[in-house]
Amino acid sequence: MSVLSTGSVLGDFRVEDEVGRGGMGVVYRAVQISLGRPVALKVIAGTLSDNVAFRDRFVRESRLTASLDHPNVIPVFAAGEADGVLYIAMRFVEGTDLRSLIATEGRLEPLRAAGVMAQVASALEAAHERGLVHRDVKPANVLVAARGGGEHVYLTDFGLTKRSASESGLTSAGEWVGTLDYVAPEQLRGDPVDGRADVYALGCVLYETLTGQVPFPREDDVAKLWAHISDTPPLATELAPEVPRRLAGVARRAMEKDPDDRFASARDMGRAALAAVPGGGDTGARARLAASRSAPPRARRRLSGRALLAVLAVLAAIAGVAVLLLSDDDDGADEAASVQARGARAAAPPAAEIVGRPIPVGDAPSAITVTPAGGIWVANTGAESVTYIDSRRPRVRSRIPVGEDPKAISAGPASVWVANFGDASVTRIDIGDRRVVATIPLGAAPVDLAAVTGTVWVATEDDRVLRIDARTNQVAQVTRVSSAGALALAGDRLWVLDSFNGLITSIDARSGLVAGPPMPVGRLPADVAAGTTGAWASVAGDGVLRSVPASVSAPEPQTIRVGGRPEFLALDRRWLWATDSERDVVIRVDPRSGGMVGSPLRVPEDPSGIAAGRDGGVWVTSAERDSVTRLEPR
Repeated sequence: MSVLSTGSVLGDFRVEDEVGRGGMGVVYRAVQISLGRPVALKVIAGTLSDNVAFRDRFVRESRLTASLDHPNVIPVFAAGEADGVLYIAMRFVEGTDLRSLIATEGRLEPLRAAGVMAQVASALEAAHERGLVHRDVKPANVLVAARGGGEHVYLTDFGLTKRSASESGLTSAGEWVGTLDYVAPEQLRGDPVDGRADVYALGCVLYETLTGQVPFPREDDVAKLWAHISDTPPLATELAPEVPRRLAGVARRAMEKDPDDRFASARDMGRAALAAVPGGGDTGARARLAASRSAPPRARRRLSGRALLAVLAVLAAIAGVAVLLLSDDDDGADEAASVQARGARAAAPPAAEIVGRPIPVGDAPSAITVTPAGGIWVANTGAESVTYIDSRRPRVRSRIPVGEDPKAISAGPASVWVANFGDASVTRIDIGDRRVVATIPLGAAPVDLAAVTGTVWVATEDDRVLRIDARTNQVAQVTRVSSAGALALAGDRLWVLDSFNGLITSIDARSGLVAGPPMPVGRLPADVAAGTTGAWASVAGDGVLRSVPASVSAPEPQTIRVGGRPEFLALDRRWLWATDSERDVVIRVDPRSGGMVGSPLRVPEDPSGIAAGRDGGVWVTSAERDSVTRLEPR
């Protein structure tokens, strides 16, 4: 095996140190001399370099990976031969691989696991769209890098990739390729494989991420092989009862023996995983929020120092990137203070009371809005519909089909607008006729929207904020931001949340221009609500609500510690309301005094949307119970 020492130069690369080695070669941290940038330099073992067949595969591996221009696939900078040595240079990533993460921290909390899976699924979908099957999806091939207040995930090792449907899972020697703990039954049987084999493997990875254990832990390889072919897929809740039932079902469906019984695509599985966890169906789908770097206190394991880890096993990392595991110096003081505060509030009366019975609506209700006249409109993600409820006599009056995966909804004076994440469109519904009057394609998935007279603003997953003219139903203006997430509009100020980097940006709604530099709000902000003096952000990672003033004359910024994982917000004339799906409660805050009012009110499971009407009533959706509940402040 070729060995390079510190300071050695290979082509355009100068070696700094070795960070890992495996059956294919050695991985070095290096510097690309011409550009002065750090790279992960993978040098192929000499025995393999002499193999003509492997050289051909190396060329294919490099080209395939380079052709997958996708944010969740590590970019290839260069590949070739220098001084008789084959090498490939890729982006140097700070983070860890999922296998090491599980070994260090234990099983991941559901929201974090769903976010990681969604990003892997996105990378797989890009490969599948090119007719390629990865065939070795496993935790060691999933790199998790800290970025801003969240995590960015990369899928590595496309060396086993083949064209889908044209080849079986067997080699010419009659051996299967892949890793036995995650290999699909059709690969073991030698049947033709397509992208659904990767879906099976990702289901196994999701199960392990949620439970800390592979789905079929058997004593020997023969028993494992037989289990993949014939045993019923396990349910994650059997080992981890705290896992949401729907998320456990996503993993089980992905592991079905018959490919036709699995998700039709990796994209479908990723979306289903996000939709199955509280806060994932909406905030998680807003780009990368669901991949929270910090687990809840009960699951967090403290790490000290900075450790340089190698991510290389046999055929395990095409990039072989060096990784840094960031330290967590949280001393638990904030959590202790939060516990004491919750104890002090326990004796207080509830913040509100439930009025009437929950109203059944469509499958997996998420976002909800109230029109100026008081009508209640609910986006049902699972049913791909919108439900209209008459608030005067609370009952369902209409169910209107819309686009795929409706994630957000907003009401103007005459129309209700729906953001369809699945088919990258916005649906416009006439309030009076309760029918669809326009469907507007966007070219990128919308993650939130905010309507006002004559205009609707839409945030898309490709970091744009679009202004749609209600007269023409056409995009009239585009504003670029660092990362587009939740939106809130008040007066002439539009607020855009960057959940990935923990920032909030304000836009002048008259000109469409960014009003100033992004302002930090904390770890994993989930939602934003706006009033005349500024905006409020729910900061899920910090367990706080934080205000952002609109001007220097506005009140000073406030931080209100509420504990748990505050997510969706509603702001009426007097109160700020927040859902917390970790505890299944709704919280009421007085924005003027900066204090909580009453104790958190328990509501039906998975509160995934909240809206406040002008009459003082508050409406909350339950993704678990497929219902909407009305609250009244005490």
